[in-house]
Amino acid sequence: MPSRFNNARQAVAFAGLDPRQHESGSTRLSKVGCAFVRKALYMPAMVTAYRTDWGKRFAARLAAAGKPPMLIIVAVMRKLIHRLWRPEVRQTLQSGFAWELAGITVSTGNLRPTPVRSCRALPQ
Repeated sequence: MPSRFNNARQAVAFAGLDPRQHESGSTRLSKVGCAFVRKALYMPAMVTAYRTDWGKRFAARLAAAGKPPMLIIVAVMRKLIHRLWRPEVRQTLQSGFAWELAGITVSTGNLRPTPVRSCRALPQ
């Protein structure tokens, strides 16, 4: 991911998690990006929002502001991309496993490999 994008905002836009202004004045999720990335981030965002300390604090702050639950999950998905874009995490991504640096502890003991899917519009 770091080699394809210049900054975290570009990675968020690629995933389709950036806000888009509508003619009515409301702001919604753009969904223009890669749907597979959004699907792949959904469960990690759920785990982050309800099982990690920083995710619980972030979700509680948004809930206190009156945000709906699905908006909170999408905000956590976006936050995950931003956290994985940090320099120390990008360096670890090139050499190994980086979820611990992002604040997520993952046990890989019983995970099965999933087939790799690609998005149609990968940036060069």
